[in-house]
Amino acid sequence: MAKLIVTLGISGSGKSRYASEMEEAGYIRVNMDTLRKIWTGDISDQSKNHQVADTCFAMTEYLLNQDKDVIWDATSTNAGTRNKLLKIAKEQGASTKLVVMMDSKNFQLCQDRVNKDLKNGVDRAKTTIDDSIMMRQYSGFMDALKAIDKEGWGEIEKIGGK
Repeated sequence: MAKLIVTLGISGSGKSRYASEMEEAGYIRVNMDTLRKIWTGDISDQSKNHQVADTCFAMTEYLLNQDKDVIWDATSTNAGTRNKLLKIAKEQGASTKLVVMMDSKNFQLCQDRVNKDLKNGVDRAKTTIDDSIMMRQYSGFMDALKAIDKEGWGEIEKIGGK
């Protein structure tokens, strides 16, 4: 049985680091930033987000149908995104796990990590250029914490936040 792992957290919370570890363990990573860069040339360019998201959902569905384990590497703060992924997994007979990056509760820590990466030339979304971007992520994350127990995940694991 295939497995879908979905990360939940704001920029700088450790989602991609975790996803890299899962990729090394044999999971196939689906990452909107990577696809956004392929399509627009800029990891931060949000102009094609609907097409990027639709493609990522289709990739996830296809991979699970092929009995491949998938790690969804994105903020996933939107309940609609999480519910769509749960539906896809259920339709494909895959088990599910939500990995909650608890460092997301520490906004300043996450913002500092993003800024450090950008200063060091890491190619990542420039979410700290406009504070409202990370604030929306933070607000969505806090709302998600109240909802995830009722969404139907097979497993929920909380990481970090010490």
